[in-house]
Amino acid sequence: LMQRAATLRGESREAKDARKVSCPQITIEEPKKEGKREAAVEMPGLREGRSITPNTISPARKKHHRSKSTDRNKRRKKRSRSKKREPSRRDPPAPVKTRKEIVLSTLSKLTKSEFELLTDQFKALDTDNTGKVKQEDFRSCLGLLGNPVNVVTTGFVRIIFNAFDEERNGYLVFPTFLECMSVLLKGTQEQKLEFAFAMCDSDNDGKICKQDLNTVIGNMYGILQNLGIQLPTDACSVAVSIFNAIDKNNDGVVTKEEYKEAVIKHPVLLQGLGLFDPEQEIQYELPTSGVTVTFGHAKWGLMLNIMIGIRLSVPSSENVTPYLLPKHYTERQHIPLEGNFTLDVAIMDKFAFSSEKMEENEFINYSPMIFKRARDLANISEASYLLSLGPEQLLGNMLCGKLASMKCKISEGKSGSFFFTSHDGKYLVKTIYHREKVSLEKLLPEYFTFIESSPNSLLNHIFGFHRIGLIPFIVLKNVFFTLLPIDEVYDLKGSEWGRTNTEGHGVLKDLDFKRKLNLTPEMREKFLQQIHDDSTFLENNQLIDYSLLVGIHYVDKHQVSQNIKDIPTNGNDIFTAHHGGILSADGKEVYFVGIIDYLTVYGKRKTAETLIRSTILQQQRDKISTVPPPEYAERFRRYISTIC
Repeated sequence: LMQRAATLRGESREAKDARKVSCPQITIEEPKKEGKREAAVEMPGLREGRSITPNTISPARKKHHRSKSTDRNKRRKKRSRSKKREPSRRDPPAPVKTRKEIVLSTLSKLTKSEFELLTDQFKALDTDNTGKVKQEDFRSCLGLLGNPVNVVTTGFVRIIFNAFDEERNGYLVFPTFLECMSVLLKGTQEQKLEFAFAMCDSDNDGKICKQDLNTVIGNMYGILQNLGIQLPTDACSVAVSIFNAIDKNNDGVVTKEEYKEAVIKHPVLLQGLGLFDPEQEIQYELPTSGVTVTFGHAKWGLMLNIMIGIRLSVPSSENVTPYLLPKHYTERQHIPLEGNFTLDVAIMDKFAFSSEKMEENEFINYSPMIFKRARDLANISEASYLLSLGPEQLLGNMLCGKLASMKCKISEGKSGSFFFTSHDGKYLVKTIYHREKVSLEKLLPEYFTFIESSPNSLLNHIFGFHRIGLIPFIVLKNVFFTLLPIDEVYDLKGSEWGRTNTEGHGVLKDLDFKRKLNLTPEMREKFLQQIHDDSTFLENNQLIDYSLLVGIHYVDKHQVSQNIKDIPTNGNDIFTAHHGGILSADGKEVYFVGIIDYLTVYGKRKTAETLIRSTILQQQRDKISTVPPPEYAERFRRYISTIC
């Protein structure tokens, strides 16, 4: 700095005057030093043509400029906080999404597998390879809802087809089909209600009259009667009552806004097609995993037959006896079904069934009175049961813009069974092996006596026992029936051999469970006592391979869980008192527990497996799953006592 000052002072007066006159660009630089020289930069505030290097400004002056600028910014922020900024007239209005943008947003929610599945469904409907699906082609994807061809099914097909064909072209192209299916599967409530309104608006004039609603509900009632379902009332009176309930202005027409408001406030009014009391039955939207079975899906026909069979198997009130007899345990109800269905090749191979055998569409209902009483013990009304699993809700939910069909999922366990989850998440429809079917038939008297005397039993309750074709299946309570998100899932047996999840996600197992359940001393005592009672019952009936299914919800991870409404549960069950689960001692976790897969008998097959594993394969007996029932039960009880 001293050298620079001396250089400036040594500049002659004549040189300064000459610089003022000519104003050439002068660069004042540091004396040359070894190394890289700094580039000259232009500085604001200097005369034109003057530039200096960064080092020509003193540090004190730099600090002065920074402090001055900082003070100016602080004063500006203070003024902006003290005085609320008024909206400027020049501010652009909020962007409104176009219909194309809304459609693209909905389509983006489809997964790759869902997109491919819908593509295959459209190709199956496009029999002529013209890229256009006509109404008669569309009929085939509805299965029993569109066949056989008669006045009722033709009217129903036309109603659904017109909701897809909004422009009334008389055919569907792939973009239109994809758009409507994406709305039914992934759309917002607003989009779904617009689809439902379009289905009822027959003349596409933006209004629904009483005749429009009468036509839609009349066709749906006709479909149910075609399926052999006896209805307690007529369609016309139901349509009139529903129309009067949603016509708030009493002007004889229902606008789109009135329709949306009615569905949002009283969804059961339309979902139940007037067959259920909307004040008593409440529907919940629970997130469920799996692939939704839609129109044209390979399992659509099978799912419809299951729903119809369950609906027809529910005994009417006049057939219910006040007491149970021994014959009720061996009673069989045979229900013939229409239509054909097939299963995936992998599933048919797993169950050793051929496609020819799957054409036997007879629905068999096992011990209907016993399972009717089992549902009564769990406080499940017949109306609630059918609202979850019957075909009425499938048709009624279309009036709400929902394709409330079941979701299909393959089991992650060794069994390879597949599940159908009810649309509301309350029940699981699970296929079982023939040996498990035989086991349940023998176990049924003892099983019913046990759950009747043990209301807090952790055994996953069975509410229905059926067979369709040659495949037996049961209707189970969903252990995770709750509005709370499940963060972790464990399947615990107490054994160690192969009991780990190598993928690190999905259902975890014993070796992955490296924590404890934080229960209060009182709850821990009741929980272990129930584990002892349940395992003793299974031990006495020579059953093994059962496991404790545990789902964990972390309260701090989901802030909405504190304000979420509760779901009705069996008031006698202390293990489902808190949103369907058990609240931890510190209130930070909720546990959902149940004993599952308890229909495996320790017979000759399992005895041979024990010998092979313990002798030939030299596996430690206390670590393998297949051991005699007393050893299995004792190990199970001992392990559960160490994790809580």
